[in-house]
Amino acid sequence: DYYHADAAHFRRMFARHRILGRTPIFAGGVWTWNRLWVNLPVTIACLAPGLAAAREAGVQEVVGTLWGDDGAKCDPASALAGMQ
Repeated sequence: DYYHADAAHFRRMFARHRILGRTPIFAGGVWTWNRLWVNLPVTIACLAPGLAAAREAGVQEVVGTLWGDDGAKCDPASALAGMQ
């Protein structure tokens, strides 16, 4: 989930996925698409509530994703700040 900044949204999604009988994995996006440099404020605004809800839900695996839309112009090294 790359666009939500509301922890309640993530809590609902984790609960829905648990109904399927598996422990969910959280994959959040470090905002590298359509940019030359990571969009750190948006990355933090979306990842922080997702990670907090994942911790509350007992999610054990987390994946950070980077996307290179429209020619992958973003410097991947700039994403390291978001991966922290």
